[in-house]
Amino acid sequence: MQFRLVGYAAGVLAGALCAGSDARAVDLPARRPGLWDVTLHMAAGAAPPITMKFCTDKSVDAAMYKLGTSPGAAPCSRKDMQRSGNVVTMDSVCQMDASKLTSHIEMTFTGDTAYRTSIKSHYDPPLNGQRESSMSQDAKWIGPCPPDMQPGDMIGPSGIKVGGIKMNVKSRAE
Repeated sequence: MQFRLVGYAAGVLAGALCAGSDARAVDLPARRPGLWDVTLHMAAGAAPPITMKFCTDKSVDAAMYKLGTSPGAAPCSRKDMQRSGNVVTMDSVCQMDASKLTSHIEMTFTGDTAYRTSIKSHYDPPLNGQRESSMSQDAKWIGPCPPDMQPGDMIGPSGIKVGGIKMNVKSRAE
């Protein structure tokens, strides 16, 4: 279940960062290219924080945008995004397995070196026995990507017993 939630959270956050087809007009704040430290916090008591390292650049963001708007992306009947200053909000209604997923996402950017994302979701009918979920993500830029990482590489999540997994999200998005 933890892997599924991490995968879902990564997908939602990628979609929020890269916008959906209905939200293209929203000009999102740019993230600084390089290495990011990303910590995912599940609802109180649900699980310990999960931390990942992610190397990104403009090409990675473009590939994730392409993945989020591809025909294979989750079918959504609503995907509204708005920006007010450094805050981006997204409200969506999508199909996830046999459940209708209604989400509210709020991202607050601090320049191009940090952002915080809050996600509140409702599943109808409940998904794996869960009707509501709440999670947040804190991300901060920590410097250039190290020589052993290329844009798209993600290491983690370290909060899961088999932490330290390395994969390239860009290659999966292309």
